[in-house]
Amino acid sequence: MPQNLKTGRQGRENGYKNANEIGALLGAARIFSNSNEFRWNNKVVVIKTGSSAVVTRAMLARVTAIVYGKKKNSEWKLYEIDPKEFEKLSIQSSSRNHNENYRLVRRTQIREHGREIHIPMPGTRLVVNMKKGIIETEKNPFVNLSWIEQGYGLTYKKKRCRQEDLPNLFDRSIDEINKMDQNEGKYLAFVAIRWGFAEIHDNKLIPTKIWKNRFQYDEYGIKLQINRTA
Repeated sequence: MPQNLKTGRQGRENGYKNANEIGALLGAARIFSNSNEFRWNNKVVVIKTGSSAVVTRAMLARVTAIVYGKKKNSEWKLYEIDPKEFEKLSIQSSSRNHNENYRLVRRTQIREHGREIHIPMPGTRLVVNMKKGIIETEKNPFVNLSWIEQGYGLTYKKKRCRQEDLPNLFDRSIDEINKMDQNEGKYLAFVAIRWGFAEIHDNKLIPTKIWKNRFQYDEYGIKLQINRTA
């Protein structure tokens, strides 16, 4: 029994340490001292490591994603998985004192069903890509390799609010947009199409359903979770 308590305490300490290390890589800020919940890219995520991830249903209801990390040769491999997908894959944790509200998913499942988070070389900017987005030239004629690698979203809360600029491009043709200032035209159209806020129809840029309901989505076109209390 003492050994079990000691091992459990050590496991929690390692979990906090690993989460802090991953949080630093992501540029995320810890929210609570007794939980591995972090604020990352205007979202609340929980960071997990180990052979499996255990998350309570209450936490699944309030976070936007589960970030899982596996360290190999002193380097982290990171994945992100949606809470609903996590719940669907999960089984009840068999750990002592864990009831059916403690949900467990194996790391192999997270790697298979989650999205990899790419970490750049030291000294370069971290690119946060929740998904690849629409980057096929037949759907997004404004594709540029360097813009893909930058990974910026259609910002709405930062110093440069791209969502305020986008309506100026609606109903303009591809040629019209190409003739505009690159930053105000092609780049903005590329980002908007990439994350699902706009599309090309009859050679013109038009808004999508995501744009019309944009306050329900983040800058990467991922639907925000709204916590509802009874």
